[in-house]
Amino acid sequence: MVEDADHMEVCKPPSKEHPSYRLLLQFIITCGKVARECDQALQEVHDLPQSMFGLESYVERVETLVTSEGSDAAPQYVGVWGMGGVGKTLLLQRLYGSPKVHCHFQGAKFIWCTVGQTPDIMAVYRTLSKELGFKPEKTANPEDYKLKLHSQFRRKRVFLVLDDVWQDKAFDSLDLAKGKGSVTLLTTRNLSLLERASPHISQEHMTPLSKEDSWSLFCVHAFRPPSNVPCELKALAQSMAEECQGLPLALKVIGRAMFGKTSPELQWAPLLKKLRESRMQEGTVEEELYERLKLGYDLLSEDDGRLKDCFLYCAAFPEDFNIEFSDILCCWIGEGLVPGNDGDDPRVDAFSLLNKLWRRSFIESNVEVSDEKGFWLFKLHDVMRDFAFYILENDSGTPPAKQLYLYRAGQNLEEFPQEWEAILKARRLSLEGNKLKRLPGSFYAPELVSLLLCGNPIQCVPASFLRSFPKLRVLNLNGGKFRNLPEDLGDLNDLVCLDLSYCNNLEILPDAVRKLHVLKHLHLTECRSLKFLPCGVVGLTLLQELDTGFCVNLTWAEHTPSGMARAESLGHVYPTVVASLEDICGLVALTELHILGNIDPRVELPHNMSALTKLKVLELGLENIKTLPAGMPYWFTQLQELHLWDFVSLEYLPRSFTRCGAFPALINFRMCNCLILVEFPEVDDGALPKLRTLEFDSCDSLGTLPLSLEVLTSLRKLILPDCEETLKDSCRTNCEKSSIWRRFDIRYDREFR
Repeated sequence: MVEDADHMEVCKPPSKEHPSYRLLLQFIITCGKVARECDQALQEVHDLPQSMFGLESYVERVETLVTSEGSDAAPQYVGVWGMGGVGKTLLLQRLYGSPKVHCHFQGAKFIWCTVGQTPDIMAVYRTLSKELGFKPEKTANPEDYKLKLHSQFRRKRVFLVLDDVWQDKAFDSLDLAKGKGSVTLLTTRNLSLLERASPHISQEHMTPLSKEDSWSLFCVHAFRPPSNVPCELKALAQSMAEECQGLPLALKVIGRAMFGKTSPELQWAPLLKKLRESRMQEGTVEEELYERLKLGYDLLSEDDGRLKDCFLYCAAFPEDFNIEFSDILCCWIGEGLVPGNDGDDPRVDAFSLLNKLWRRSFIESNVEVSDEKGFWLFKLHDVMRDFAFYILENDSGTPPAKQLYLYRAGQNLEEFPQEWEAILKARRLSLEGNKLKRLPGSFYAPELVSLLLCGNPIQCVPASFLRSFPKLRVLNLNGGKFRNLPEDLGDLNDLVCLDLSYCNNLEILPDAVRKLHVLKHLHLTECRSLKFLPCGVVGLTLLQELDTGFCVNLTWAEHTPSGMARAESLGHVYPTVVASLEDICGLVALTELHILGNIDPRVELPHNMSALTKLKVLELGLENIKTLPAGMPYWFTQLQELHLWDFVSLEYLPRSFTRCGAFPALINFRMCNCLILVEFPEVDDGALPKLRTLEFDSCDSLGTLPLSLEVLTSLRKLILPDCEETLKDSCRTNCEKSSIWRRFDIRYDREFR
């Protein structure tokens, strides 16, 4: 008998749109298989289309509006308004992908722009330039830029979506789709904005769901299958659905919070009472919604006591921001949120926490969620982010959350905030995505643990600034414009995570990095001016992740040239020693290693890489490497992800890569831009037993894949973007020969990452 989880893995449809999805769902329901494993494999029908919940009528009406005029008609405007959480963005998504809309606007340019409360208009203009196929302008004057964009838009028919517009000024700045037959479709919470925007704008008011639709949506999330409502719970559940006042987001969050609760007296009745008590006498409509969402927030602690803080951490990022799993993982490790227990894998623990937030509808993911991929990208719904700020402002704990977490992300700030008293008490300060060029010389924040300054064009980091944070554990300076860092960096004795990614002007790291004895994560991705690492790096015995991806000028020397003891030509103002690739391999605590950059053609991957037995993620991009060590598959017994980039001199993989016993824990294997790779070796039984995804991206010389891939019993996906027709023909032939090959999900386009 095949176990449920295994059965689901074999039968799992390629997508929720695939016809077999509904059939499999009905099969599971019929058999009564609602165990946790099956529930996870089906993603709990997480984002069912809401056609059955009142959305379809809006889609039909707005679809008719936007397709009512021909290609020579005057520019048209359609505005959708309603309170937050009512489903405006979902409506736009349906329209944006509507076959009827695409047929009507055949040949037109489709552009989606999420605006938000504090948009950076110049950044939006640069994005629009790229969308239209033009190089972004260098001008710093928004009016000049708008005029240039205006002339480009006039030449094209455009279907322009402006989602979540708050300000008249923002709409005026983005009112650009003036070409014949163009349509601007926008959403807002503010009816007066539509009334002022244009006298000719067509309006669609989205109202809360009807009582019947509210009940249906609530049941989908509270009872799975939705038809399985116990008689003793029905009246209580209907009352709870009514308390959500027809708001889809509230119905989802509250419904998911109640899933699995079976006791009318001990669970449903007390929580219904609490929900009713959350009604506000004089609160705004938004506050009424937040008070209902708070029940779901309070119940997060049932799953894990860390979930509340994890959710609030997500609000530290800018509005409508796609948060990368690696970024949140680094922060949570730094603050000690993960791993929850000694010996746990922090990646697995972080995935589990995100999965629970996703299942409770507190976060959204644009990509398929699965055990092997995790949440590479996720975001907060704008209402959930507003709700997080509501919690921060109204938390009754001691001390209040607003004294612990000071978030000013994505507000176009040009000066460091002057809220010194708040900073003095704060444990977490986020100024991500602003326009800060200068940092204050000195102030004191004795309790600060996390400082997030990502995305600011900071030109200098004063030594006195770093002395302000004696307890700092997370420092993110990603995207800074500074050339060096002060030696005082080494005085941050508690620093666990240091992110200097995309600091393109950074030429050197201070040798004092050797003093960061508890540092676990060092991110240097795309530090394109960085030429050497100080020898202090190799003394970081607790370092678990080192990322030098796309440090194109970083020279990895096999041995340290004696003449490099003092390299003043590189801007060094103190003696330094080059860290060699062999030295890096002495960092035996590493669980992740990312090296993408230049390497001396005479250098091979050192065999002392075998000491990195704890590696779970290995990413290499080394142009001049012609061979890989035959022992690699047996060195890395815990390796789960292997990515090989730009191995343009690699013609063959070692035969050992597919021998019995090779890579026993590997889940994802990706090769990208390996231009002369001519074959993937035959696969033996017992090789790569856990491999789920195999990808060859832009491997131009790869003409075939062996039929023996069928012995990889866990393989689910073959991803072959930009592959030659010969490779596609090889796959088709293998599918004809093998029933196992026919079960592979073979994709010839890039997955969204």
